[in-house]
Amino acid sequence: KPLGKLAAAAAIIILLIFPLYIRDFYFDILGAKYQFYYITILAILAIALITLVIYIIRDYRYEDGKNVKLMLKNFSFKKMPLSHVFALIFLFVCIISTLQSKYLYEAFWGNEGRYTGLFLLSIYVVSFLFISRFLKMKKKYLNIFLIAGMLVCIFGITDYFKLNLLHFKDDLAIADWPVYTSTFGNINTYNAYVGMVIGCCGALFVDAKTKEEQIWYFSCYLIAAYSLITGGSDNAYLALLALFGFLPFWAFKTWKGVEKYFLMLTSFVTVIYVAGRIHVSMGDKVEILEGVFGVLIRSRFLLYLMIGMWVITLLLYVIEAAAKDKILKIGKLPIYIWTVLAVVVISATGYVLYDANAGGHAEKYRSIQRYVQFDDDWGTQRGMIWRLALDDYKQKFTWNEKIFGYGPDTFGIMTHKWNNDETIRKTNVIYDNAHNEYLQYFVTIGPIGVLSYVGMLAAAGAEMVKKKEKASYSMGCFFAVLCYAVQATVNLSVPIVTPIMWMLMSMGTASGKEEE
Repeated sequence: KPLGKLAAAAAIIILLIFPLYIRDFYFDILGAKYQFYYITILAILAIALITLVIYIIRDYRYEDGKNVKLMLKNFSFKKMPLSHVFALIFLFVCIISTLQSKYLYEAFWGNEGRYTGLFLLSIYVVSFLFISRFLKMKKKYLNIFLIAGMLVCIFGITDYFKLNLLHFKDDLAIADWPVYTSTFGNINTYNAYVGMVIGCCGALFVDAKTKEEQIWYFSCYLIAAYSLITGGSDNAYLALLALFGFLPFWAFKTWKGVEKYFLMLTSFVTVIYVAGRIHVSMGDKVEILEGVFGVLIRSRFLLYLMIGMWVITLLLYVIEAAAKDKILKIGKLPIYIWTVLAVVVISATGYVLYDANAGGHAEKYRSIQRYVQFDDDWGTQRGMIWRLALDDYKQKFTWNEKIFGYGPDTFGIMTHKWNNDETIRKTNVIYDNAHNEYLQYFVTIGPIGVLSYVGMLAAAGAEMVKKKEKASYSMGCFFAVLCYAVQATVNLSVPIVTPIMWMLMSMGTASGKEEE
């Protein structure tokens, strides 16, 4: 019980206080949240260790070590959850990568990057093992997460309207106002967090049984949707694709689930339309919206799409009302239809990407050309830094570096050593991160490291899905982690938002009172 209470304390602090914590506004936000996180987790782990030592001493004094011996006798790696096995492999590879790195100090602390060195990665893994083992998961932890999320989102929305309510931007240059928002700083980091929020509340809305829960989760969903749109970062649409693309495989098992899914999708289109009307009418009183959402809010077809989707959604509810409380059985047909549709969409997307790049027909796609054509300018010069990172790996890494990477969070050292001339000449920017979490791990801790990380995410996801029959709210954690994992393909791991993903993954794989 004491260890469970410590795990619960860690969950509450990281989900509720950590997102809102600020020390000197945006000027030290990375260092401030990094220190808050590792001090909190290390303090809790230290207390847990002391508690464990006391229990061991008491066991040997009063029981001749019977319980400790039994625990050691029963321990087996075969009984460990697969996610824990992958996490330990990930940690082991990170240790080797650090020890073989030419920059041991920097690889350990990550001080030449975003503080994601061996020190922080070790805390991630150990806290994951501790919390997922000892926490007694309850839905209230997800509600706590959403309470903090709503405060963050509302603050971000007020920043979109240039209100600067809490004076976070008083000392910022006006040109930097659109780039920083809420209590997360950079808009990409902010949207990574909001992506987890919308994934969580969307899943919980589908699962909600009572009217009170449905109102609460749907309200959270609408606020998160508007904050994503006004957040001004294109990585948000990847989180949305993950949510709307995977949710039907769970929601479409019941008629209620189909209704709620279409209500969510239709409401999101409506929020886009309303956001567009507000944006146009308020002019320079709001921040400029660019990228995907900027295109959508200016589309002349958006109104017709919204009307059509409301017709479909209302029709679903009318059919249910006509059934007069009879349970509408739909079988697996909707899931089969969605699977076929998903295959068609993925195939079509693959063809467009092939045609625009290998086929050399990028000009055919006009308004979306900058999204489907991969070159150095793709994704705000992400294409360039990805190309340089892979070239460095192939041409300049030693054999051991190709296996175990250059060292955790040493990407900035690599680019300074080999690529600064090109990056400064083309973008006037010095890069310390690949802006792709998986590519970042690939070049810094090697292919085994990134495969173990992906394996951990996949195994943890499978464990969360498996729990849904007894603890369906675990899907809130699943979709939050999924949204983070998908947007991470164009974003970076920073101790401003990544600790929350690790906490949600830990919670989602922890046992609840519904389970043995």
